[in-house]
Amino acid sequence: MVDVKDISYNTFVSYRNIIYNYFLKVIGKKYLQDLKSEDFVKALDTTKRRGSRKDYAKEQKKAFRKKVNELTNVYSVEQISTLLYICKNEEPTIFMAILLTVTTGLRISETIAIKYQNIDFLNNKIYIESQLGRTITNDGVPGQSLLTQEKRTKTHNSVREVKCGFKFVQWRKLTRCAR
Repeated sequence: MVDVKDISYNTFVSYRNIIYNYFLKVIGKKYLQDLKSEDFVKALDTTKRRGSRKDYAKEQKKAFRKKVNELTNVYSVEQISTLLYICKNEEPTIFMAILLTVTTGLRISETIAIKYQNIDFLNNKIYIESQLGRTITNDGVPGQSLLTQEKRTKTHNSVREVKCGFKFVQWRKLTRCAR
């Protein structure tokens, strides 16, 4: 499936977890050649008995809303200032990445993948074309970390340009202050 569908690493892990958490609990430890269609029917029936699709959809919607409500905490200016101050003093190597992430709203995987040619200094824009992370095939540069391989963005819409709320002249002053 990995080769045919060209899925991302996170999707692969999600599918694998579904198999481990649901199917294997019902099917048990059997070899692939010993599996019969009845085993799969039994596994599907077990998941169906947990509730109808409508009930399941309601539960998922309720859980999603709860999760969104928990995750939509936006940092205040004071909290961001504190975060940046502590980061600058205790972890100066990641200060610039955190500053850029906070001021542009980028994902951290997108922030660490930015190259010099992705920045338009005249128009104050950053072009997001890739991200760093782990690929399903673990291809990349030998000897480098699997977690920092350059890969395409998750969706087509993730390739975008981000208008910066500051001028890069100001950015250069900030970088001098960070040193």
